[in-house]
Amino acid sequence: MRHVRLLIVLGLAGLLLGACSGGQGALQPPEIYYGQDTCARCGMLISHPRFAAALLTVEGESRKYDDIGCLLDDYIHSGLKAAGIYVHDYNTGAWLDAKAAFFVQSDIHTPMASGLVAFGARAAAEAFAPGAAVMSFEQVVAMQAERPAHSHEH
Repeated sequence: MRHVRLLIVLGLAGLLLGACSGGQGALQPPEIYYGQDTCARCGMLISHPRFAAALLTVEGESRKYDDIGCLLDDYIHSGLKAAGIYVHDYNTGAWLDAKAAFFVQSDIHTPMASGLVAFGARAAAEAFAPGAAVMSFEQVVAMQAERPAHSHEH
C-alpha cells in the first residue's frame, strides 16, 4: 500500500511540474519595444511593427531588426545559428515563423530600403504586389545572398 501511495504522490508531482512549466521550452519571438529597441544589424531604432523581424540564436540570444533586409544580412553574413526566425505579417501585424512566410519585394518604403514585406498567406502576398515574385524564406535568402551586404553607415 505504501508503494501505491508513493507512486500516486510521484505521479501527481510530475503532473504538477509539467503543468507549471507551461511550454517554457517553446520558442517565442521576443517582445520589441518600438521606439526604444535598436536593430542588431544597423543600430537604428525599431519603429515600425510591419517591418520588424527577430532571430533567436541556438545560444538563446534574441536579435531584433528594423527591416527584413537587416535580418537577412545578419543571418547570411554573420554565421549565426538560428533556433527561430520571425517576421511580421504586413497586413495583420502578427508574428510569423519566417520559414513558413511568403515574401514580396516591391517599391514600398521600408526602414532600410529593402522593400521586403512578409505575409502569412500566399494570396495576401500576391494581392499586395500583383505580378511581383512571391518568395519562400529559402528563395528570399538566396536572393539576398547574391547582393552585397548593406553598408549600414549613416
